Amino acid sequence: MDPSQLTLNPEASPHKPRSYLVNNPPPGFVLNHEVSHDVLIGSARAKGKKADGSEYRTDLLALETIQKAREKWVNSGYKDDSGYFFVFETPEGYILAKKEKEEATTGVV
Repeated sequence: MDPSQLTLNPEASPHKPRSYLVNNPPPGFVLNHEVSHDVLIGSARAKGKKADGSEYRTDLLALETIQKAREKWVNSGYKDDSGYFFVFETPEGYILAKKEKEEATTGVV
């Protein structure tokens, strides 16, 4: 998946926690978004902090993760040896998901 192909919501804001940053996301992005909720909440709990699992912050983390995965994949010459353990192929392209640190998750996905 090329993150530059996603359409952003100009009305989204961190001050509107239920606002989504990405308009009409493809299914692969939705999956990454839902996993990102778990990552944000688990990471905050592990640090003894209050979790910000807002839709805006979760979309932002999902975008950052996809961008990093895409850059790593492109820089590797499009080889799947980058340490990303999920590679999803969708009509919109490939989605790579990075294995998060164990303490950052609250459950098995």
